[in-house]
Amino acid sequence: MELNSQSLIGISLWLLLSCSLSYGTVQDIACLESVKNSLKDPYGYLNSSWNFNNDTEGFICKFTRVECLHPDENKGTIKLGPWGGPGGSAWDYDPGSGSSIIEIEIGHGDVVNSLAFKSIISATGKTVLSGKHGGTGGASRTVGDLANKNPERFCKNETIIFRKRLHRFTEFVDAFLVRFGNLKLCMQKFRLLIGLLDVEASSLLDKWIGLAIKNEVKDLDLNVQTYKNAMYTLPWIIFSAASLNALKLEGCKLEHIPEIIRLFSLKSLILKKVAINEEIVKKLTSQCPLLEDFSLDHFWGLKHISVVKPQKLKICSICGPINELKRIELAAPSLQQLAITCGVRGSIIIDVADCSNLKVLKLKGINLIDQEFHRLMSKVPMLEDLKVLSCALIERITISSYRLKKLSVSYCFKLKEIEIDTPNLLSFYYCNHPVLTSIVNAPCPWELYFKNAIDELGNRVDPDAQWFLNMKDFLGVSNQIRSLVIDVRSKRDSFNFEEFRNNLSSLPTEVEKLRVCLDAQPSSFAALLDGLLGICYSRKFYVYIQQELHHNYYEWLCNEMVNIDDNCCNSRNIKCWRHYLKDFKIKGLHFYGPSLNRRPLGVNAVMHLWPKLPNGILECRLDWCFPKSIKGF
Repeated sequence: MELNSQSLIGISLWLLLSCSLSYGTVQDIACLESVKNSLKDPYGYLNSSWNFNNDTEGFICKFTRVECLHPDENKGTIKLGPWGGPGGSAWDYDPGSGSSIIEIEIGHGDVVNSLAFKSIISATGKTVLSGKHGGTGGASRTVGDLANKNPERFCKNETIIFRKRLHRFTEFVDAFLVRFGNLKLCMQKFRLLIGLLDVEASSLLDKWIGLAIKNEVKDLDLNVQTYKNAMYTLPWIIFSAASLNALKLEGCKLEHIPEIIRLFSLKSLILKKVAINEEIVKKLTSQCPLLEDFSLDHFWGLKHISVVKPQKLKICSICGPINELKRIELAAPSLQQLAITCGVRGSIIIDVADCSNLKVLKLKGINLIDQEFHRLMSKVPMLEDLKVLSCALIERITISSYRLKKLSVSYCFKLKEIEIDTPNLLSFYYCNHPVLTSIVNAPCPWELYFKNAIDELGNRVDPDAQWFLNMKDFLGVSNQIRSLVIDVRSKRDSFNFEEFRNNLSSLPTEVEKLRVCLDAQPSSFAALLDGLLGICYSRKFYVYIQQELHHNYYEWLCNEMVNIDDNCCNSRNIKCWRHYLKDFKIKGLHFYGPSLNRRPLGVNAVMHLWPKLPNGILECRLDWCFPKSIKGF
């Protein structure tokens, strides 16, 4: 993992103060005036809005960087970051003087050169400061931009400068937290982002965490930017923070923790980029009686995740890539939402035997075989929302549920068959190659995205007649298709239209919106378009245009849509799409952003402009007339 200097010196603190609360009181106004008087504001960022010659209740809520919620909620916020200029921030203000301002945010980052706070020496990665004033209010000299440079590549002079900046900034944070503790105020939220360079920094971090816990911090967010082999080891005191409601840890090592955990108030636990073992996961989730939200995101040292006995756990998220993971075991009777995202190469077992109230399930990048997938589905009878994405081993999906309301299946490239009986389904999204279907009951509108099939090597397979016929069969089992995107990539002329039309037994299926992307040889355009409009039709027709691939595509498409041979299908009961198309209009070309022209354009105008038109989406209006029945069918 590469670290840049911005990551290593970026420290943000959010300190929320517990006070008696009101709304726009005299104490609030005095508080803000003291803040303003403690700032150097050479560019007038605050003078334009921080005007205290107004006696209207709540007028301070209109000040720049001040947020007030509804009076009934009794909360206000001062946000002083990410200002501070290159000097960071420190400010001579007694937090106890502000009765309804409960959040003080002090930020240090790349958005700088605005306000200068008194009594602080620090830097971002672009300037070195002198004196006791930061931002543009203090003297500085430019030393070059180190923000995107790995410290390992610093020259000697850059390394010296960098260490001085980090040392001065940690001095400020240390002094600020000590001062805050001396005020004996409860700390609502403490967020710290820092990079570790040596053992001294680790001991400082231990001290800061201890100070936050001593001040009964409610929400602790700790992000340590470091290398995997030099991760910060958490102090034991953090597991005795009885006041904590929310704990977020990133870049930390959880090797040894106390036998008894005293996180009695903890409701949310988020662990990201952590080194952790199975026993600690089990202990953390079982000894926090109020835990409702648990997340593991990128971790090391786990082959088996066991989350057992969290009686109030409602939301659980496990995210990789985690190639060593073999098994996930969940026993949480109150669990309602579960998301598992993995990068596992081998198969994995997911056991949710005691999660009968689960309503939302997302599976992404998980190598579940058919048997394991269907066993998992049988354990969650209350499921209402299911997403299956990039599950490479699944070949057959069978779902029968009266409770399921949302279903999404995407990028399961080995999938061969899908069968669902879901009479109360409200939405169905499918993004994959067309497969065999036997859908008994799914009366909701569908949203479909058809792509080429993928071979064993991960390459797209050129579409043939059977690919188009499978797509037509898939569409034929739906009562309503809200949106259909067909993305065809072909390196050779692989589609035989005559073979396709000889196997047609029904008219095209109607869809509300049809979007087509053709990435193929120009010699294949006509046959592919015939195949696409032979399986479905729509009044709203969109074509994705790439000028570098389709130099004359506008002109070709316009000519193709208006040139009709009345005698081309005399011997066939099901005729080609040209016989059913009654009118064709171009409504406009949409960039990948704002529309170039939303008004209808004549065919001649588009043909005249096409050499100069950029990439975009050509919107067309097609009017059709199909017979109610066909002889012989």
